[in-house]
Amino acid sequence: MQNILERLENLESTLSRLIRVGEVVGVDEKRGSVRVVFDDADGVVSYDLPVLFEKTHADKCIHMPDMGEHVTCVFLPNGQEEGFVLGAFYSKGDAVPVTSRDKRHVRFKDGSWFEYDRSSHKLSGHVVSGDAELVVDKTAKLVAGVSATTQAPIIYLIGNTNQVGHDGGRGNETKNADTMHTGSYRLVGQLDVDRLVVRDDAKVNGDMRIEGDSCAGTRSGGQI
Repeated sequence: MQNILERLENLESTLSRLIRVGEVVGVDEKRGSVRVVFDDADGVVSYDLPVLFEKTHADKCIHMPDMGEHVTCVFLPNGQEEGFVLGAFYSKGDAVPVTSRDKRHVRFKDGSWFEYDRSSHKLSGHVVSGDAELVVDKTAKLVAGVSATTQAPIIYLIGNTNQVGHDGGRGNETKNADTMHTGSYRLVGQLDVDRLVVRDDAKVNGDMRIEGDSCAGTRSGGQI
């Protein structure tokens, strides 16, 4: 009976050390491991503990814990030398960033964030005081069922541009802006202009017919 009690006590002691909570005090980005201090063990610091990730072989994922982050660790029964970091958890000191079970949310230290809300079917994000870049080796395609908007103080289009309608036919372009064009311009089709203003030093090779108001000086090489 005494032997059984001793074995139970040893088992209980072993189980109490299998799963432990501590604070990260060292981060090794090259190995994907951290060192953890356990307050319940008089400040004992662990060996390097590998952090568990979703995939590490053909596909690789990594997002290391920060210094001071509280993590849950699991150890093998043969001792405290071999173990793993299961992950971090929220507490009073580290509150959850959003309070919705419908959102998948990632928030970074600098305030940038990305999320998907399955209730509103909305993917959104914000890069704070930084840049965003996506490089695709072959074809990139953006399809919007209603409309697509690009907003910036300056928009650069680098490369040839081909515009067609939504159904693949002829497209319409409506522009409420001033336009400055540098380079040759070739139009196949009809150009309707309400009012045409041409600089005095501009040259027209060939005939140009204008129906409506115009503002033009003397021309050489053509007529207006």
